[in-house]
Amino acid sequence: MQGYRPEFKHHLSVSKLYQACLKTGYKIAVSFSGGKDSTVLLDITAGFWAKTREDHGDTPLPVVYANTSNEFSGMEVFVRQYCAYIGQKHGIGIDLHVVRGEQTYYDVLRTEGYPVASKKTARKVREVRSWLQESGVRWDDIKGRLEDGVQSANMLRTMGAPDTVVLDLTGITSDNTVSRYNKLALRWRPLITAPFKVSEKCCDILKKAPIKIIERELGLSPVIAEMASDSETRKQSYLKTGCNAFKGNHVKSKPMGFWLEQDVLWYIDRYKLPTAPMYGDLVRQADGTLKFSGEQRTGCKLCLFGCQFDPERLERLKGREPQTVDFALRGLAQGGLGYREVVEYINENCKCKMKI
Repeated sequence: MQGYRPEFKHHLSVSKLYQACLKTGYKIAVSFSGGKDSTVLLDITAGFWAKTREDHGDTPLPVVYANTSNEFSGMEVFVRQYCAYIGQKHGIGIDLHVVRGEQTYYDVLRTEGYPVASKKTARKVREVRSWLQESGVRWDDIKGRLEDGVQSANMLRTMGAPDTVVLDLTGITSDNTVSRYNKLALRWRPLITAPFKVSEKCCDILKKAPIKIIERELGLSPVIAEMASDSETRKQSYLKTGCNAFKGNHVKSKPMGFWLEQDVLWYIDRYKLPTAPMYGDLVRQADGTLKFSGEQRTGCKLCLFGCQFDPERLERLKGREPQTVDFALRGLAQGGLGYREVVEYINENCKCKMKI
Protein backbone atom coordinates (compact mmCIF):
# COMPACT_ATOMS: atom_id res chain seq x y z
CA MET A 1 0.00 0.00 0.00
CA GLN A 2 2.89 2.36 0.71
CA GLY A 3 3.90 1.91 -2.94
CA TYR A 4 0.57 3.09 -4.35
CA ARG A 5 0.47 6.32 -6.33
CA PRO A 6 -0.35 9.33 -4.10
CA GLU A 7 -3.52 10.08 -6.08
CA PHE A 8 -4.82 6.60 -5.31
CA LYS A 9 -3.77 6.90 -1.67
CA HIS A 10 -5.91 10.03 -1.43
CA HIS A 11 -8.98 8.17 -2.71
CA LEU A 12 -8.27 5.16 -0.50
CA SER A 13 -8.00 7.39 2.58
CA VAL A 14 -11.42 8.84 1.78
CA SER A 15 -12.85 5.32 1.64
CA LYS A 16 -11.32 4.59 5.07
CA LEU A 17 -12.93 7.76 6.44
CA TYR A 18 -16.26 6.67 5.00
CA GLN A 19 -15.89 3.28 6.69
CA ALA A 20 -15.20 4.95 10.06
CA CYS A 21 -18.17 7.30 9.63
CA LEU A 22 -20.52 4.44 8.79
CA LYS A 23 -19.39 2.66 11.95
CA THR A 24 -19.79 5.74 14.18
CA GLY A 25 -22.72 7.45 12.51
CA TYR A 26 -20.42 10.33 11.50
CA LYS A 27 -19.45 10.86 15.15
CA ILE A 28 -15.80 11.70 14.49
CA ALA A 29 -13.35 14.43 15.49
CA VAL A 30 -10.16 15.29 13.61
CA SER A 31 -7.08 15.60 15.83
CA PHE A 32 -5.28 18.60 14.38
CA SER A 33 -1.84 19.55 15.67
CA GLY A 34 -0.99 22.12 13.02
CA GLY A 35 1.75 19.84 11.69
CA LYS A 36 2.03 18.95 8.02
CA ASP A 37 0.47 15.49 8.34
CA SER A 38 -2.65 16.67 10.14
CA THR A 39 -2.82 19.68 7.80
CA VAL A 40 -3.33 17.21 4.96
CA LEU A 41 -5.70 15.06 7.01
CA LEU A 42 -7.96 18.00 7.82
CA ASP A 43 -8.19 19.01 4.16
CA ILE A 44 -9.04 15.44 3.09
CA THR A 45 -11.62 15.02 5.85
CA ALA A 46 -13.20 18.42 5.15
CA GLY A 47 -13.54 17.56 1.46
CA PHE A 48 -15.20 14.28 2.38
CA TRP A 49 -17.42 16.05 4.92
CA ALA A 50 -18.63 18.49 2.29
CA LYS A 51 -19.57 15.70 -0.13
CA THR A 52 -21.49 13.73 2.52
CA ARG A 53 -23.35 16.65 4.14
CA GLU A 54 -26.72 14.95 3.54
CA ASP A 55 -25.54 11.96 5.59
CA HIS A 56 -24.56 14.00 8.66
CA GLY A 57 -27.15 16.75 8.40
CA ASP A 58 -24.62 19.41 7.38
CA THR A 59 -23.23 19.53 10.91
CA PRO A 60 -19.89 21.32 11.47
CA LEU A 61 -16.80 19.11 11.36
CA PRO A 62 -15.40 18.70 14.91
CA VAL A 63 -11.68 19.45 15.18
CA VAL A 64 -9.59 19.12 18.36
CA TYR A 65 -6.29 20.91 18.96
CA ALA A 66 -4.26 20.22 22.10
CA ASN A 67 -2.18 23.15 23.29
CA THR A 68 0.55 21.37 25.25
CA SER A 69 2.26 24.58 26.44
CA ASN A 70 5.24 23.32 24.40
CA GLU A 71 4.08 24.44 20.95
CA PHE A 72 6.07 26.60 18.56
CA SER A 73 5.26 30.28 18.92
CA GLY A 74 2.33 31.14 16.67
CA MET A 75 1.08 27.57 16.23
CA GLU A 76 -2.34 28.15 17.81
CA VAL A 77 -2.79 31.23 15.62
CA PHE A 78 -2.03 29.11 12.55
CA VAL A 79 -4.43 26.40 13.73
CA ARG A 80 -7.29 28.87 13.99
CA GLN A 81 -6.44 30.50 10.66
CA TYR A 82 -6.15 27.17 8.88
CA CYS A 83 -9.47 25.93 10.25
CA ALA A 84 -11.13 29.11 8.96
CA TYR A 85 -9.43 28.60 5.58
CA ILE A 86 -10.55 24.97 5.33
CA GLY A 87 -14.11 25.83 6.28
CA GLN A 88 -14.28 28.47 3.58
CA LYS A 89 -12.53 26.30 0.98
CA HIS A 90 -14.97 23.41 1.36
CA GLY A 91 -18.03 25.38 2.36
CA ILE A 92 -18.52 23.64 5.70
CA GLY A 93 -18.56 24.63 9.35
CA ILE A 94 -15.53 23.82 11.50
CA ASP A 95 -16.19 23.24 15.20
CA LEU A 96 -12.74 23.83 16.70
CA HIS A 97 -12.05 22.76 20.29
CA VAL A 98 -8.79 23.98 21.84
CA VAL A 99 -7.96 21.79 24.84
CA ARG A 100 -5.31 22.16 27.52
CA GLY A 101 -4.21 19.74 30.20
CA GLU A 102 -4.24 20.56 33.89
CA GLN A 103 -0.43 20.46 33.91
CA THR A 104 2.12 22.39 31.88
CA TYR A 105 5.23 20.99 30.22
CA TYR A 106 7.24 22.48 33.10
CA ASP A 107 5.10 20.55 35.60
CA VAL A 108 5.51 17.26 33.72
CA LEU A 109 9.30 17.54 33.53
CA ARG A 110 9.50 18.03 37.29
CA THR A 111 7.06 15.25 38.22
CA GLU A 112 7.62 12.63 35.50
CA GLY A 113 10.91 13.30 33.73
CA TYR A 114 12.42 14.36 30.43
CA PRO A 115 11.44 13.01 27.00
CA VAL A 116 14.78 11.66 25.71
CA ALA A 117 15.75 9.33 22.83
CA SER A 118 12.29 7.96 21.92
CA LYS A 119 8.98 7.14 23.58
CA LYS A 120 9.85 3.47 23.66
CA THR A 121 13.32 4.02 25.11
CA ALA A 122 12.08 6.52 27.68
CA ARG A 123 9.39 4.08 28.82
CA LYS A 124 11.95 1.31 29.26
CA VAL A 125 14.29 3.55 31.22
CA ARG A 126 11.42 4.66 33.45
CA GLU A 127 10.34 1.05 34.08
CA VAL A 128 13.85 -0.08 35.00
CA ARG A 129 14.53 2.91 37.23
CA SER A 130 11.23 2.46 39.04
CA TRP A 131 11.93 -1.21 39.71
CA LEU A 132 15.46 -0.53 40.95
CA GLN A 133 14.16 2.11 43.33
CA GLU A 134 11.28 0.01 44.63
CA SER A 135 13.28 -3.22 44.98
CA GLY A 136 16.44 -1.76 46.43
CA VAL A 137 18.55 -3.53 43.79
CA ARG A 138 21.70 -1.60 42.82
CA TRP A 139 22.35 -1.07 39.12
CA ASP A 140 26.08 -1.62 39.63
CA ASP A 141 25.33 -5.12 40.95
CA ILE A 142 23.49 -6.27 37.82
CA LYS A 143 24.67 -4.19 34.86
CA GLY A 144 27.51 -6.59 34.02
CA ARG A 145 25.29 -9.69 34.20
CA LEU A 146 22.66 -8.97 31.56
CA GLU A 147 24.07 -10.54 28.40
CA ASP A 148 23.58 -14.25 29.16
CA GLY A 149 20.10 -14.64 27.70
CA VAL A 150 17.73 -16.81 29.69
CA GLN A 151 20.25 -17.12 32.51
CA SER A 152 20.24 -13.34 32.96
CA ALA A 153 16.45 -13.29 32.73
CA ASN A 154 16.16 -15.90 35.48
CA MET A 155 18.58 -13.94 37.66
CA LEU A 156 16.35 -10.88 37.39
CA ARG A 157 13.25 -12.95 38.09
CA THR A 158 14.75 -14.29 41.32
CA MET A 159 15.22 -10.65 42.31
CA GLY A 160 11.53 -10.00 41.74
CA ALA A 161 11.82 -8.13 38.45
CA PRO A 162 8.54 -7.99 36.50
CA ASP A 163 8.37 -9.39 32.96
CA THR A 164 8.56 -5.89 31.47
CA VAL A 165 11.87 -5.13 33.18
CA VAL A 166 13.29 -8.54 32.27
CA LEU A 167 12.40 -7.85 28.64
CA ASP A 168 13.81 -4.31 28.82
CA LEU A 169 17.18 -5.46 30.12
CA THR A 170 17.68 -8.85 28.44
CA GLY A 171 15.37 -9.05 25.44
CA ILE A 172 13.92 -12.30 26.89
CA THR A 173 10.14 -12.64 27.00
CA SER A 174 8.07 -14.31 29.70
CA ASP A 175 8.13 -17.59 27.73
CA ASN A 176 11.93 -17.35 27.30
CA THR A 177 11.95 -16.43 23.61
CA VAL A 178 14.31 -13.77 22.29
CA SER A 179 12.88 -10.36 21.35
CA ARG A 180 15.84 -8.10 20.68
CA TYR A 181 13.58 -5.38 19.27
CA ASN A 182 12.12 -4.90 22.76
CA LYS A 183 15.45 -4.70 24.55
CA LEU A 184 16.79 -1.37 25.84
CA ALA A 185 19.75 -0.49 23.62
CA LEU A 186 23.16 -0.42 25.30
CA ARG A 187 23.58 3.15 24.09
CA TRP A 188 20.79 4.33 26.37
CA ARG A 189 21.61 2.35 29.52
CA PRO A 190 23.45 5.33 31.05
CA LEU A 191 20.03 6.99 31.36
CA ILE A 192 19.20 4.46 34.06
CA THR A 193 21.59 6.23 36.43
CA ALA A 194 21.25 9.75 35.02
CA PRO A 195 20.91 12.58 37.56
CA PHE A 196 17.49 13.40 36.09
CA LYS A 197 14.34 11.38 35.49
CA VAL A 198 13.36 10.12 32.04
CA SER A 199 9.77 9.48 30.97
CA GLU A 200 7.53 9.12 27.92
CA LYS A 201 4.43 10.35 29.77
CA CYS A 202 4.44 13.96 28.57
CA CYS A 203 2.46 13.12 25.41
CA ASP A 204 -0.17 11.23 27.39
CA ILE A 205 -0.57 13.99 29.98
CA LEU A 206 -0.36 17.07 27.77
CA LYS A 207 -1.95 15.90 24.54
CA LYS A 208 -3.77 12.58 24.67
CA ALA A 209 -5.51 13.00 28.02
CA PRO A 210 -7.23 16.34 27.31
CA ILE A 211 -8.18 15.18 23.79
CA LYS A 212 -9.73 12.01 25.20
CA ILE A 213 -11.75 14.06 27.68
CA ILE A 214 -13.25 16.25 24.98
CA GLU A 215 -13.94 13.21 22.81
CA ARG A 216 -15.79 11.52 25.67
CA GLU A 217 -17.75 14.69 26.39
CA LEU A 218 -18.77 15.01 22.76
CA GLY A 219 -19.16 11.27 22.16
CA LEU A 220 -16.78 11.31 19.21
CA SER A 221 -14.14 8.95 17.83
CA PRO A 222 -10.70 10.33 16.88
CA VAL A 223 -9.36 10.62 13.36
CA ILE A 224 -5.59 11.06 13.47
CA ALA A 225 -2.80 11.55 10.94
CA GLU A 226 -0.65 8.73 12.29
CA MET A 227 1.38 6.85 9.66
CA ALA A 228 3.14 3.49 9.80
CA SER A 229 6.25 5.11 8.35
CA ASP A 230 6.62 7.38 11.41
CA SER A 231 8.30 4.71 13.55
CA GLU A 232 8.65 0.98 14.05
CA THR A 233 6.16 1.16 16.91
CA ARG A 234 3.52 2.82 14.72
CA LYS A 235 4.24 0.35 11.94
CA GLN A 236 3.57 -2.60 14.24
CA SER A 237 0.41 -0.91 15.54
CA TYR A 238 -0.85 -0.33 12.01
CA LEU A 239 -0.15 -3.92 10.97
CA LYS A 240 -2.37 -5.10 13.83
CA THR A 241 -5.41 -2.94 13.07
CA GLY A 242 -5.11 -1.33 9.64
CA CYS A 243 -6.53 2.14 9.15
CA ASN A 244 -9.57 1.66 11.39
CA ALA A 245 -9.44 0.02 14.79
CA PHE A 246 -12.88 -1.09 15.96
CA LYS A 247 -13.23 -2.06 19.61
CA GLY A 248 -16.87 -2.30 20.56
CA ASN A 249 -18.35 1.13 20.01
CA HIS A 250 -14.95 2.83 20.06
CA VAL A 251 -13.31 3.62 16.74
CA LYS A 252 -9.85 5.03 16.12
CA SER A 253 -9.29 5.98 12.51
CA LYS A 254 -5.87 6.42 10.88
CA PRO A 255 -6.92 6.96 7.25
CA MET A 256 -3.40 8.01 6.21
CA GLY A 257 -1.74 5.05 7.89
CA PHE A 258 -0.15 3.77 4.67
CA TRP A 259 1.14 7.17 3.47
CA LEU A 260 4.80 8.16 3.28
CA GLU A 261 6.27 11.59 3.98
CA GLN A 262 6.72 12.34 0.28
CA ASP A 263 3.00 11.62 -0.25
CA VAL A 264 2.17 14.26 2.37
CA LEU A 265 4.45 16.79 0.72
CA TRP A 266 3.04 15.90 -2.72
CA TYR A 267 -0.47 16.61 -1.45
CA ILE A 268 0.54 19.95 0.08
CA ASP A 269 2.22 20.93 -3.18
CA ARG A 270 -0.58 19.60 -5.39
CA TYR A 271 -3.34 21.43 -3.53
CA LYS A 272 -1.23 24.44 -2.47
CA LEU A 273 -2.12 24.09 1.19
CA PRO A 274 -0.84 26.71 3.62
CA THR A 275 1.46 25.29 6.29
CA ALA A 276 2.68 26.50 9.67
CA PRO A 277 5.33 29.23 9.33
CA MET A 278 8.12 27.28 11.04
CA TYR A 279 8.21 24.89 8.05
CA GLY A 280 9.36 27.61 5.68
CA ASP A 281 8.92 27.04 1.94
CA LEU A 282 8.32 23.73 0.22
CA VAL A 283 11.22 23.21 -2.19
CA ARG A 284 11.79 20.56 -4.86
CA GLN A 285 15.23 19.01 -4.55
CA ALA A 286 17.59 18.03 -7.36
CA ASP A 287 16.47 14.40 -7.09
CA GLY A 288 12.82 15.38 -7.50
CA THR A 289 11.82 14.95 -3.86
CA LEU A 290 10.18 17.69 -1.82
CA LYS A 291 11.55 19.22 1.36
CA PHE A 292 10.75 22.18 3.58
CA SER A 293 13.36 24.91 3.89
CA GLY A 294 12.74 25.22 7.65
CA GLU A 295 11.65 22.60 10.17
CA GLN A 296 10.84 19.18 8.76
CA ARG A 297 8.64 18.37 11.73
CA THR A 298 6.90 20.51 14.32
CA GLY A 299 5.41 18.76 17.34
CA CYS A 300 6.60 19.88 20.76
CA LYS A 301 9.45 22.32 20.29
CA LEU A 302 11.51 21.27 23.33
CA CYS A 303 10.97 17.53 22.96
CA LEU A 304 14.21 15.54 22.93
CA PHE A 305 12.77 12.44 21.29
CA GLY A 306 14.96 11.78 18.26
CA CYS A 307 17.76 13.99 19.60
CA GLN A 308 20.27 11.45 18.25
CA PHE A 309 19.07 12.15 14.71
CA ASP A 310 18.63 15.93 14.96
CA PRO A 311 21.48 17.40 17.02
CA GLU A 312 20.81 20.98 15.86
CA ARG A 313 17.21 21.10 17.05
CA LEU A 314 17.76 23.42 20.01
CA GLU A 315 20.21 25.53 18.05
CA ARG A 316 17.61 26.15 15.33
CA LEU A 317 14.97 26.93 17.93
CA LYS A 318 17.32 29.46 19.55
CA GLY A 319 17.44 31.34 16.26
CA ARG A 320 13.64 31.51 16.23
CA GLU A 321 12.80 31.71 19.95
CA PRO A 322 15.96 32.68 21.90
CA GLN A 323 14.08 33.36 25.14
CA THR A 324 12.54 29.88 25.06
CA VAL A 325 15.93 28.19 24.75
CA ASP A 326 17.49 30.39 27.42
CA PHE A 327 14.66 29.40 29.77
CA ALA A 328 15.09 25.72 28.89
CA LEU A 329 18.84 25.71 29.52
CA ARG A 330 18.53 27.51 32.85
CA GLY A 331 18.79 25.22 35.87
CA LEU A 332 15.71 24.06 37.76
CA ALA A 333 16.91 25.85 40.88
CA GLN A 334 16.98 29.07 38.88
CA GLY A 335 13.42 28.55 37.62
CA GLY A 336 14.35 27.06 34.24
CA LEU A 337 13.88 23.60 32.73
CA GLY A 338 17.33 22.18 33.43
CA TYR A 339 18.08 21.25 29.83
CA ARG A 340 21.78 22.07 29.97
CA GLU A 341 22.42 19.24 32.42
CA VAL A 342 20.34 16.82 30.33
CA VAL A 343 22.04 17.70 27.04
CA GLU A 344 25.54 17.60 28.48
CA TYR A 345 24.82 14.21 30.06
CA ILE A 346 23.47 12.53 26.92
CA ASN A 347 26.29 14.02 24.84
CA GLU A 348 28.89 12.61 27.18
CA ASN A 349 27.30 9.26 27.99
CA CYS A 350 24.91 8.34 25.13
CA LYS A 351 26.94 9.26 22.04
CA CYS A 352 24.78 12.25 21.18
CA LYS A 353 26.00 15.51 19.69
CA MET A 354 23.29 17.96 20.67
CA LYS A 355 24.28 21.59 20.16
CA ILE A 356 23.30 24.25 22.69
